[in-house]
Amino acid sequence: MQDHVTLGGGLQDLLRFLGEVAFAWIPGTLAAIMGTGVGSNPPISIVNEPVGYGDFVAYVQSIAAPGYYESLFNCWATFVIISIIISLLAATFLTYCVIMLVEVREREYRHFHTMAHPVAAHDVPRSQARWGRIVEEAMSDNPQKWRLAILEAAIMLNALLDTLGHRGETMADKMREATREQFNTIDLAWDAHRMRNRVAHEGEQMTITERDVRNTINLYQRVFQEFNFV
Repeated sequence: MQDHVTLGGGLQDLLRFLGEVAFAWIPGTLAAIMGTGVGSNPPISIVNEPVGYGDFVAYVQSIAAPGYYESLFNCWATFVIISIIISLLAATFLTYCVIMLVEVREREYRHFHTMAHPVAAHDVPRSQARWGRIVEEAMSDNPQKWRLAILEAAIMLNALLDTLGHRGETMADKMREATREQFNTIDLAWDAHRMRNRVAHEGEQMTITERDVRNTINLYQRVFQEFNFV
């Protein structure tokens, strides 16, 4: 019956092979090339074939200082265990670094995607629901709700400017930063903003008509539709 290969056995064979490559073949080949050794004839004189593990052990034993080979032989198992532990720790640290690098890359991608598509990253359905309430207030017969609709639309415009990356202490400062190449409806936004200022500063003393509020809300709507904000 064919023997089954276990994970432990495979790992042991792999470690044995790597040990022979690192501590037998490579040093033995170098020793053969250099022609070093005890006596007139070096233990390994040619490199026509891979140097055997036993040949290299004999070579190390022949050139080692007194007591050095015995110490190396006695501590070999400890050395292998320590090497395995260090290798496992290094592999764990490398895996952790790779995971962290992937997470950083994903955060950078989301950040740059948001900067490149600011409105798409915004909660548009929520803005649409808010805009629906503003339109309802503007369509009512209550002048107080008309004023409230204009003020709330101005708040939405301020949020849009923030989403587009325009900065400033006031909404007017943010609008001055926008160019017509970036903001085709900027003139309409200024017209709506002037009406907003009248409502905010004059309050109930200002006489506002149904036509005024409908025109102003229409201006805001055209601005928002440019950026698919509503």
